[in-house]
Amino acid sequence: NDLLSLYKKSRGSNTPTEDYCTECLAGILRSNTELLNEFAETVLKIDNSGKINVFTQRSYRTIDGDLGIVDMVFESNSALCLLEMKVESGEGAGQLEKYQQILNERPQNGRKM
Repeated sequence: NDLLSLYKKSRGSNTPTEDYCTECLAGILRSNTELLNEFAETVLKIDNSGKINVFTQRSYRTIDGDLGIVDMVFESNSALCLLEMKVESGEGAGQLEKYQQILNERPQNGRKM
């Protein structure tokens, strides 16, 4: 369980609330396919006709060599959607541009940020 791993890893340190929120949402969606499909269709606006995989804290390197760590990634055969969890924090410098580059470099048909 990613949430339990995060808790064990963070003992004695400050783990951002964003990480806990990310892992909670991912865990809920992974455990309920019907809810995941509804979330994908309604919130993310992606076709849920196939299996959707949910990943957290996924690293991507752009062609330029920049590293981007995306909070949540929704991936199917036809779509790739990046979701950034924000709790009392703002966008990092160039963060959205980097995510757009990540999406542009991937082969999926439906790309969303």
